[in-house]
Amino acid sequence: SEAALRSALRGLDQAPFDLRLRNAERWSNGIAVLRPDEHPALLDLHAQLGARLLRAGIVVQPGDYTPHVTLARNAPNAAPPEAFAPISWTVRDCALICSRGVYEVVERYGAG
Repeated sequence: SEAALRSALRGLDQAPFDLRLRNAERWSNGIAVLRPDEHPALLDLHAQLGARLLRAGIVVQPGDYTPHVTLARNAPNAAPPEAFAPISWTVRDCALICSRGVYEVVERYGAG
């Protein structure tokens, strides 16, 4: 339930860290994304989230973890940029997002 999810995430604390977005990809169904370089803090955050959900009894679907920033969705002719300067992005927190046609931030966690 949403309440269990919110409870599991409450108190999450992650020090800010910098990601470098420089890998552009086109996925199926017209999705263009930027993927970050691997970063230990991002992997740690993913592991912390998974452990909290497991302790709360929330089952996470197995599968590949693919961090990314979506540039375009539902755009059959979408193509990522072929050449661009790497983008530095400081991750300061994470958020529970609800998607109902538009993305809505439900709650933010871990302001470091």
